[in-house]
Amino acid sequence: MNLNVREKIFVIGLILSLVVFLTINAVSYWNTKRHIESRANVEKTLVIIYEFENLISLIKDAETGQRGFIITGDRTFLEPYYNGVTSVYQSMRKLKELMPIDAQSHQKLDTIEGMIEKRFAQFHKAIGLRKNEGIAVAIKSFMTAENENVMFDIRNLVEGLKREKTDLLQGLNRISKARSQRTLFTIFFGNLIALLFVFFSLFQLYRDITEGKRVEEELKASQQQLRSLTGRFEEIREEERIIISREIHDMMGGGLTGLKLDLSWLMNKVKNAESDNGQAAMTCRILSSIESIDKMIKVTRRISTELRPPVLDDLGLIAALEWQLSDFTSRTGVLHKFTTAYQNVTIEKDKAVAVFRISQEILTNIARHSEATKVVVALLEDEENSFRDENFILEIRDNGRGIKEEEILDPKALGLLGMKERALSFGGKFLIFGHPGGGTSVTVKIPRNLGGP
Repeated sequence: MNLNVREKIFVIGLILSLVVFLTINAVSYWNTKRHIESRANVEKTLVIIYEFENLISLIKDAETGQRGFIITGDRTFLEPYYNGVTSVYQSMRKLKELMPIDAQSHQKLDTIEGMIEKRFAQFHKAIGLRKNEGIAVAIKSFMTAENENVMFDIRNLVEGLKREKTDLLQGLNRISKARSQRTLFTIFFGNLIALLFVFFSLFQLYRDITEGKRVEEELKASQQQLRSLTGRFEEIREEERIIISREIHDMMGGGLTGLKLDLSWLMNKVKNAESDNGQAAMTCRILSSIESIDKMIKVTRRISTELRPPVLDDLGLIAALEWQLSDFTSRTGVLHKFTTAYQNVTIEKDKAVAVFRISQEILTNIARHSEATKVVVALLEDEENSFRDENFILEIRDNGRGIKEEEILDPKALGLLGMKERALSFGGKFLIFGHPGGGTSVTVKIPRNLGGP
C-alpha cells in the first residue's frame, strides 16, 4: 500500500503514541507493584514499633503488680503480675516472628530476653521475700541500683531497636513517596507526549473543521479519563482514611481506655490501704496519669473523627454537614446557620463523601481567607432542573471580604480547581462568586442519578 507523506506521518505518530502508552502502562504497573510492597513493609514496621512499645508497657504492668503486692501484701496484685509476665513472653515471641531473619536482630532480641528474665527473677525474689520475711526486707531487695540498671538497659536496647525501625519506616516512606511521584510524573508527561503525537498526526492528515471537532472530542475523552483517574485516587485516599481512623480508634482508644480503668482501680486500692508517707505521692501520680490518658483519648478521638467522621457513614449527609458546621464554629468562632428542605437524602456513598469534602474545603478557605463572622449553608432542591429529576443544590455563603475574580482565575488556586474536579467527578457543577465587601457564595449542584450534567 502506497502512502503519501502526511499518511506516513500519521501512521508513525500513532505507532509512537502506542509505544508511549505501553511504556506508561509498564512503568505504572511496576511502580504500583513496588509501592504495594513498600506499603506492606511499612505496615509490618509499624506493627514492630507498636510491639516494642507494648513490650515496655507489659513489663511496667508486671512491675506495678509486683510492687502493689510488696507494698500492700494483697495477693490480688499477683494476678496482674503473672498475667503481665505471660504477656511479655508472648510479645517477645511475636517480635521474633516479625523481625527480619538475620543474626544481628535476633541477637539483640536474645539479649533483651535475657535481661527480661533477669528482671523477672528480681521480681520473683522480692515477692518471695515479701511472703517470707516481710515488707522491709522485700523493699530493700528491689530498691537497689542493680535492679534499676537492668530495667534501664532493657529500655535502652528496646529504644535502640525502635529507632532503627523508625529510621527504616522513614526510609520506606521516602521511597514510597518518590515512587508515587515518579508514577504521576510518568503518567502525566507520558500522556502529554502521546497526546501530542496523536494531535500532530491528525493535524498532518486532516485540516478541515470537521476533523478539528473530532480532535476536540478526543481531547474531551482524554480529560474524562484523567477525571476518572482523579476519582480513583480520591477513593483510595478515602479508603486509607477509613483504615487509619479505625486503627486509631480501635487500637489506641481501646487500649488507653483499658489502661485508664486499671489506674482508677489501682487508685481505689491505694485509697483503701493503710495510710503511709508514700500514699499521697502515689495518688498524685495516678491522677496525673489518668489526666494524661484522658487527653490522649480525646486527641485520638479527634484525629479519628477528622479523618473519617462516623456520622457520615452512620447518619447520612445532612447529619454530617450539621456536625461539620458545629465543629467549624467551635474551632473558629464563626457563627453558622444550616437549612434544608429534606429530613434525609438518599445518595451514593462516594458522592456523599465528595460533597462532604467539598464543604470541608470551603469552610477551611472561609476560616483562612474570608475574614467572615457568619456562614449560611443550605441544602435545597434544584429549581433550575438542569439535570434529570430530583437533584440537590448545596449553597454556602459567608459575610466576609468577598473573593476577587483574579483569585478565582488564578492558575495556582489548586484548592478551587480540586473542588471543581471533585464536583465534575460525580457529574455535578461547582460555581463560586465574590461580592467585594459582601462575602462569597459557592453553589454545588449535585445530581442524584449516576449520569452527568
